[in-house]
Amino acid sequence: MAGVEDSERREQALRWSLRMFGDMQIDDPGGESVNLPGRRERVVLAYLALAPEFKESRRNLVGLLWGDRTDDTSLDNLRTCLWSLRKSLGDGGHDLILSDRGWIRLNHELLDVDLWRFCELAKSNATDDLEKAAALFTGELLEGLDLASDEFTDWIRGQRARLTEIQLDVLSRLMPRYQETGDMESGISAGQEILRHDPYNEAALRGVMTLYAASGRRNTALQTYQRFAENLDKDLGVEPEAETQETFKALSQSDGTGAAAPPARREAAAPRAPAHDQPARHIAPPTPAGPSALMRVLRIPLWAFAGAATIALLALIVTGIVFWRVPALAPPIVSGWISGIKTEIEGAPPSIAVLPFRGHGDLSAETYAAAISDVITSTLSQTSNMVVISRSSVERYHKDRPPAPVIAQQLGVRYLLEGSITKFGESVTVQAGLIDTFEGEKTIPIGTYEKKTSDFFSLRRDITLSVVTALRVRLTEGEEERISQAHGTQVFQAWLLATKAQKQLRQFTVATNQLARQNYLAAIAADPRYAGAWTGLSWTYLVEARFGWVKDRVAALKKSAELAQKSLALDDRRSGTYALLGTVALFGGKYDIARQMGERSVELEYNDADSAALYALILTYTGQPRKARNLIERAIRLRPYPPRWYNWLLARTHRLAGRPSPAIDILTTSNRTGSQSIMPLVELALAYSQMGAMIQGRAVANEILQLSPRFSAKNWLTIPSYEDPDDTRRDLKALRDVGLHD
Repeated sequence: MAGVEDSERREQALRWSLRMFGDMQIDDPGGESVNLPGRRERVVLAYLALAPEFKESRRNLVGLLWGDRTDDTSLDNLRTCLWSLRKSLGDGGHDLILSDRGWIRLNHELLDVDLWRFCELAKSNATDDLEKAAALFTGELLEGLDLASDEFTDWIRGQRARLTEIQLDVLSRLMPRYQETGDMESGISAGQEILRHDPYNEAALRGVMTLYAASGRRNTALQTYQRFAENLDKDLGVEPEAETQETFKALSQSDGTGAAAPPARREAAAPRAPAHDQPARHIAPPTPAGPSALMRVLRIPLWAFAGAATIALLALIVTGIVFWRVPALAPPIVSGWISGIKTEIEGAPPSIAVLPFRGHGDLSAETYAAAISDVITSTLSQTSNMVVISRSSVERYHKDRPPAPVIAQQLGVRYLLEGSITKFGESVTVQAGLIDTFEGEKTIPIGTYEKKTSDFFSLRRDITLSVVTALRVRLTEGEEERISQAHGTQVFQAWLLATKAQKQLRQFTVATNQLARQNYLAAIAADPRYAGAWTGLSWTYLVEARFGWVKDRVAALKKSAELAQKSLALDDRRSGTYALLGTVALFGGKYDIARQMGERSVELEYNDADSAALYALILTYTGQPRKARNLIERAIRLRPYPPRWYNWLLARTHRLAGRPSPAIDILTTSNRTGSQSIMPLVELALAYSQMGAMIQGRAVANEILQLSPRFSAKNWLTIPSYEDPDDTRRDLKALRDVGLHD
């Protein structure tokens, strides 16, 4: 046995040691710390350590380090970065960092990483292992490491969230074990750490309260609840869960001996500014526990109490039925409940991404393959019992395609649909297969289809229905009809022009907006009945009205509305058209119509990320930030590589719910790289102002004025405007406070 232990120690001594929690640090096999030369060298090492099989393609690493640039210069820069990294590590023999022309990989056998040990220990059920895992989590992943790349920002945020979730799970499993062994302080510390990361985790709160009471600090337990309830009411406008209230009531009525206890004396707390400049609301004193005591206090007859409870239960059941198909549309207080029950009954919905199909044959084969991939994605998106990743997040795998399990992990899906197209003239042969990445790379054959190019939409329908059948997805009423019917255009040139225009439109500049308009007009000329092109053309007028690029913004809004109605007349089943109409209505101050159109868009196509995001935008102007957050988080799930305005909108939902701190975190990590946009900067200025951080707010205001010297706070809050005038006055005051005037 001693010989085995000596061997293990010698093997350990030959390894490098990499610490990724907190400040990144790497020690050589002799225990000496190595100073890595730059941020990109650190990112490469960390990224490879977290990559599946510790391996990544050169082009993906270039995208991570330098954004979308994958030219020869960027590849040369990567080679220089690797050379610098190897030199600093003394890895001249390429023992630790292995590479070939296409891939770069870590030799994991020569490396010991705290994160690897943390993940392994967290899987254990032994208390000692869980304690070791918790001790390894000494700070967030790669703390302080930043890079001017959207790809890096998205990656690091996702990894940090995943690891924090594991840590909270470890701590939640340790809490009851500490109580069982009488180690109350360790249990309380674990619970407080959970609440630091997840302030509204009521299970952790109940555990902390119970541990305080068990350690003889009943008053502290009650004060902890009262502070939590006040913050919950102030931030979200809701009460604690029933189980949490019952825990509080039980502790209120007992001093640990069974005798009634006096009310807890509150400790003085520093005053906090109430959210939205509204008076802070106070939690009512607790009433005696139990229905009969409650009825005595409120003087409610038993029959009335039973009747009210029955009505409440029926209302809950009806709500569940109404929102069963699309739980995110339900009121936030019950949407999670509906989703949980639906998952229990129906199981988790299958998740899928449609990889870009490969094109072979004549010059237009690749274009035809791209079109097929696009329409299959949009058609699958109409099924509410699936999770379908947005086309824009999958396009990055068109040229460089890592192994299927890697793609699935990056996109957060189980299934990948891949295919190839052979096209010569009017003849097309399509082969498609479904990869189940939970079983390695098991391929489920979908079929081989031989068609004419003119059978574009029937080909899309056949492949889509084959996928739905293979995954055993239950179609709800109307979905099979929508899949079977062809929407969009059958004029290939029109589709190409509209696709190009959409990419230009999303750049949000005056010049690209004009180019998009020209291409949409050309698409309409090629196919006057192409509803999608009319919708896109409408957006060009809406965008210029929003950003004030035209003198007559009202006329631009009117033109946008007319074009949207034209699109609706051509096709009343397009989710995007209703999302557009809702946004137009919002900008025109027609809030009821805006909500109706937004909800209709999500009902029609639950997997349309942009429709969910636009409905969330509407709700942020109509006083429903919590529901808006559910929707924008859904949109980000569907677009794992989201556009920047998704992150801006997510931050906005936090700020409007009275939580400026997470809003600032999102905006300062996701919108501070590359070219700046006015939207996130204004939102950041508002968040700083709401938080009382006026120095930072004024600095952001100066950035806004540099980008737009004629910026007007009043005009910014005009189109669109809030449904509640008090919200407009609040934001106007906040912008004025940081130096942005009318």
